[in-house]
Parts: sequence; structure tokens; C-alpha cells
Amino acid sequence: MTLAQNDPCVLCEMVAGREEASPAYEDEHVIAVMDLSPVTQGHLFVFPRAHVESLEALDAADWRQRDRAELDAAAEQIRRGLDAL
Repeated sequence: MTLAQNDPCVLCEMVAGREEASPAYEDEHVIAVMDLSPVTQGHLFVFPRAHVESLEALDAADWRQRDRAELDAAAEQIRRGLDAL
């Protein structure tokens, strides 16, 4: 499914607090929210606060390598926390 050009990005709406979300982790660049319909215990979405069109866009020239590294580091920190449960 693709959004119409004037439809808001659901992830951006979560970041802005206008869409229902249960944050499990937040920092300046990254947010992780609990899935509303989890497939497994601890199912999370980890995504950058800045809007990107797709995962492939994370590697585009306009995406800073530092931000990608912070996203990966946050996901790893969350994974370790869940493993400890």
C-alpha cells in the first residue's frame, strides 16, 4: 500500500504524538514503539525520527551515516534489554 501524496506519514505522526504509540525507547534521533498487534513478545518498530521514504532510503546520500549508526545502536541496545527479560 502506498500513501497518497497528501496523506501524513504514520511514523511521523507517532513522532509528533498525533498517532497512538507506546514508546519503548527514545533518543534525539531514534524512536522505538511497541507493535499494536505484536507477532511475538517484545515486537517493536525502531525507526528514525527524521522522515525517510523507505529502508532503502536510509542508505541514500541524504541520510547521514551517523544517523544510520545511531539507529543500529539503538536497535542493538533494545535487543539486549529484551534478551535480559
